Amino acid sequence: MKKIILSLILGLCTLGAQAQVVVSENFWSNWFVQMGLDMTLQNPYGYDFSKVFPNGKTFGLDLAVGKWFTHQVGVRGKFNWENKLPLLENDHANWLAPFDQPGVNREKGGYIALYGDVLFNLHNFFGVYRPERKWNMSLYPRIGVNYNFGVSKGSLLAAVGVLNTYRLSNRWSLYGDIAYIMTGSGFVGKEKVEGTGTGSNSNGYLTIGIGAQMELGKMKECKNVKMQENNRSVLTNGIWDNWFVQIGADMSLMNPYVQLLEGDTKRHDIRTEWRHGKMVHTGVRTKSACSVGQRTDSE
Repeated sequence: MKKIILSLILGLCTLGAQAQVVVSENFWSNWFVQMGLDMTLQNPYGYDFSKVFPNGKTFGLDLAVGKWFTHQVGVRGKFNWENKLPLLENDHANWLAPFDQPGVNREKGGYIALYGDVLFNLHNFFGVYRPERKWNMSLYPRIGVNYNFGVSKGSLLAAVGVLNTYRLSNRWSLYGDIAYIMTGSGFVGKEKVEGTGTGSNSNGYLTIGIGAQMELGKMKECKNVKMQENNRSVLTNGIWDNWFVQIGADMSLMNPYVQLLEGDTKRHDIRTEWRHGKMVHTGVRTKSACSVGQRTDSE
């Protein structure tokens, strides 16, 4: 399961690197903070998810800070404290370890989690950037850690989620956040097959959050963009722009580390190559190559 999530993260990062983007002016621009509440639905292995209410339902507080490096790609760090705040307590959380001891987890402090997200703005990534757009949707892979005070254990985690923001003004937005998180069995206090699954990656939980977002900086200038006819939007070069292919032939002269003795066979390769790549910025491109050929020997 970890391999699947890591592969997804690497794939998304590759796509993000290939798109020509609008770069922010400096490191201190385009920061934002978020504060909100969430509901988490626990999904331990071997339990019937249709009975998650009220057995696996918890509430918590979310605090986050993030930065957009371009109109398309950003990062976010998030802190979550679950099942502790008096106004959001749930004494029926039988599926939050320690299992089947309602109220014990809350009394011991609930659990905390630290998340790291890589944000990909889907509207700007595949099409048109409009500063006045009200609704933006972003996809993100997530990695992090959690610690359950109820069992005094924690675990690594990985997740995929979707962030939606609705702009109220240049400074303020509302956000809605949903993610499914896969975590190890340390989070539920089990290291062996004892009612919670067979391995360290068999548990998970769904988290749904809402809150407010405040912008701490804005894009100062748009570069490397194409203006639309109505002059009200900017079209950044997307994933399908600026690709190229190459095909040709080359000869390679072999030069092994050990010197060839007099009379040894000399070798050279003749091969056919094809390449493909993409311009990601002025003067910068990515490229991969494949070649097929035959080695020949001559005296």
